[in-house]
Amino acid sequence: MATVRTPAEQQSIYESVLKSLQEYPSEAVSYLNFKVSKFDDNEDLQQSYQVLSETNKQKLYDFFNTESSPTHSNSHKREVHNCEKPSNVCPYFATEPFSNAPQSSTQYAKQIHQPSSSPNSFDTQTRALIHSWKLEQKSKNQLGIELNALIGGCTKLSKLIEIIHTLKNDKRVMETSWNIRLVHELLHKAAEFSDSHSSDFDGVFSDIVLFKSAYEAKTCILLLKLIKLNLNFSDAKRLVLGNAAEASLMQQWGIKPDVAIYNAFITACVRTDHFNSAWQLVCGDEPVMAPHLPLKANSIICLNLLTACAEAGRYAEAKSLALGDGDTATASLMQQWDIKPNIVIYNSFIMVCAKTGQFDSAWQLVCGDKPVMAPHLSLKADSITCINLLTACAEAGRYVEARSLVLGDGNAATASLMQQWDIKPNVAIYSAFITVCAKTSQFDSAWQLVCGDKPVMAPHLSLKANQITCMNLLAACAEAGRFAEAKSLVLGDGDTASLMQQWGIKPNVAIYNAFITVCAKTGQFDSAWQLVRGDNPLMAPQLPLKADSITCLNLLTACAEMERFTEAKSLVLGDDDTNTATDSLMQQWGIKPDVAIYNAFIKVCIKAKEFDAEIWYLEKIMNECNMSTPSQIHAQLAPLDKDNFASMIDKGITQGIYKKSLGLMNHCLDLHIDKIFEGQSSNGTHIRGVPLAFAKLLFCYHKKNNEPNIVSIITGYHGNNTVKNGMISFLNDVFGLEFIEDKFNLGKIVLSESTH
Repeated sequence: MATVRTPAEQQSIYESVLKSLQEYPSEAVSYLNFKVSKFDDNEDLQQSYQVLSETNKQKLYDFFNTESSPTHSNSHKREVHNCEKPSNVCPYFATEPFSNAPQSSTQYAKQIHQPSSSPNSFDTQTRALIHSWKLEQKSKNQLGIELNALIGGCTKLSKLIEIIHTLKNDKRVMETSWNIRLVHELLHKAAEFSDSHSSDFDGVFSDIVLFKSAYEAKTCILLLKLIKLNLNFSDAKRLVLGNAAEASLMQQWGIKPDVAIYNAFITACVRTDHFNSAWQLVCGDEPVMAPHLPLKANSIICLNLLTACAEAGRYAEAKSLALGDGDTATASLMQQWDIKPNIVIYNSFIMVCAKTGQFDSAWQLVCGDKPVMAPHLSLKADSITCINLLTACAEAGRYVEARSLVLGDGNAATASLMQQWDIKPNVAIYSAFITVCAKTSQFDSAWQLVCGDKPVMAPHLSLKANQITCMNLLAACAEAGRFAEAKSLVLGDGDTASLMQQWGIKPNVAIYNAFITVCAKTGQFDSAWQLVRGDNPLMAPQLPLKADSITCLNLLTACAEMERFTEAKSLVLGDDDTNTATDSLMQQWGIKPDVAIYNAFIKVCIKAKEFDAEIWYLEKIMNECNMSTPSQIHAQLAPLDKDNFASMIDKGITQGIYKKSLGLMNHCLDLHIDKIFEGQSSNGTHIRGVPLAFAKLLFCYHKKNNEPNIVSIITGYHGNNTVKNGMISFLNDVFGLEFIEDKFNLGKIVLSESTH
């Protein structure tokens, strides 16, 4: 379940970010406008800023960008503020005198931001700026200023890439040394499109580092942020570590690595699932941060490494880092590094325990023979400790411990651990406890919190149930199959107002979506369908609350459970069986289908036995999902009918859908789509790999029919290495084969010598 923060937690994070930014108010203006600033290498600030609500982000922006703000108490700060406005050009970009009597900055910006009738407006404007520079109508720095303004006006990643390609394709531009702000502006702007698909960033890193400039440590941190968006570890390795044949880019640029850069590199390792590369920085044969070295690991490094341990499921390393080994009296790495543990580090260690099934190790920190956080110790458990322990309880199915933590053991004389620790419960803690109840079949304990004889969250109490409480209760209802309670919570019964109405909680799309999930799991399809297609729908185009893509996915899940093909078809495809074609519900709602919705629809077709293998609705769905080639559809579809995979492949070969080689050549299986499907070409862009489920079935198909001795597999290195790591695990678990990462190609795995 995604982390949902309470208003109190959001406010706390907001105040923390505000306090940090107030140390350098004028730099805060730059930071909040995605310009270079003193805060660029502050990873903690960055992480906190990212989890802020959009409302709080706007509050920060308004606070530091308002003329009446204390930030602008003098003329210098007002000047900084003005230079950040889109209608002006920042004067601090220039490092050499202007020539040729330039026009005013405002005039330049107006020219740049005027809409162009050309469909390639950014390309056209970029070319025009370069041309005027070549004609010596403006200086190099003037060109840089105007390019920065143009980049700032991009509203789509594709437009930014358009500018980059236009610049890259001009020989003189690429032979000229530019102010580093141009590179930083490109990187800051790229970060604004963080919700884009990782593959949409393909090639951006390689193109940007081609620009000649005086690269800085800050630049490297910004590049690593780009790498985290692209999920391409090879770029991170090339930037920070290099290889035996070539020095790292940082070495080539003459940049000395620092702790901030290594921290950013570790987070890139976490995002791209390369734990060993992160761990090698401190515990490898040649560590780069150690007590005997100029660079020493610090508490932030420890936190990031613990995050890496949690993501990679590496409990042993986390224990050696935070606790050491009590059996052999080996000091923890933190002790060896002379880093004093703090509550944040212990809380992070608890999360590692939660994700690795090591509940007892987490519990020992607060309730063991030698606790490290207790009322009588300098370090005391806090509310975050409680939430993390409850997460561990949920993962391990430990209801008893969760109950003793939050409620006590039922004996009036025995206080809960939270009472003993003097921690006041809050809505977030109770919500986390509800999650434990959901996962341990203790629904009644969760329901008692709001509807029992002694509720702890109610309108008349200081703690009131909120939307998060409702979401977690609905998750508990889904797990326990309790439709009646879910209905009383969200819809009420006849003349009886719903609990949400009684609590004064306004429903939202997320709550209705969660209710649909309950309906799907309890066989109450009609109740779910009534939300969008009943006499009084609650989510519709004409209403304030509108169905979204999650609504569609959840409804399709309900359709699959109840084998309701007709409703699923009306949802995704519409009805074209009659003389009058009817738009699909998704079209009426303005929702664009995607691959996930397509897959969910196909599952309905299979379960409802309404799936015509000769038609498959391929062309219609391909158009609906905006898929450019049928191969992407086949790659998503084939694994959904595993029993018929082989016959589907054989038929696809005869129909010219698949290549006869099916990606196999010289004992090497290439899992890129263009190697498996006919009619694929790269066109200069990255070709994606097939889904992991397809890759597994294809390997089995080859092993049975074509080539039992596959010694290498090209998996590609995009998509967070899902295919690579998934195939390594699958081949070991199913066939006992040990495939390892190729030393010279990160997108390839090879059969280990030991299993030959």
